[in-house]
Amino acid sequence: MYKQLAIKKEIALAVACFYDGRTIGDTQFRIAADIFSDQVKLDIVRQEIVEILDKVLSEGVPDEELLRAKHRLMGDYVKEMDAGQVARALLAGDFLIAGKKIEKVNSFPIRLYSVDEKAIRRVRLDCIQSMKRQFDGSG
Repeated sequence: MYKQLAIKKEIALAVACFYDGRTIGDTQFRIAADIFSDQVKLDIVRQEIVEILDKVLSEGVPDEELLRAKHRLMGDYVKEMDAGQVARALLAGDFLIAGKKIEKVNSFPIRLYSVDEKAIRRVRLDCIQSMKRQFDGSG
């Protein structure tokens, strides 16, 4: 999304996506963009985001982007595990509060790298359609 909005289209200075995977049930996925200038209309940025979401729905995620996301999540996991007993206890607590077993904390690396495009495709449709409705005003 950053490449498309900031580099290619030059309508945003920064783009960020946020996902909270430590919740029970539905979670939040947010998209934020810092608009490039006063001359760029919010509706234009919003429409570009909707088009990007449509492309992800129809074409999926390139393997290299999926691998980059996995590496980043793994880096966050390793950082938390190396931060000491308190950080590990908080991470374990997050898993337990979300109704997961403690074994899920230790098996996270194996489960993360077993995710493939097919697994993403199963959950992507509902998630992205919901985000798209929020951006295009239909939901």
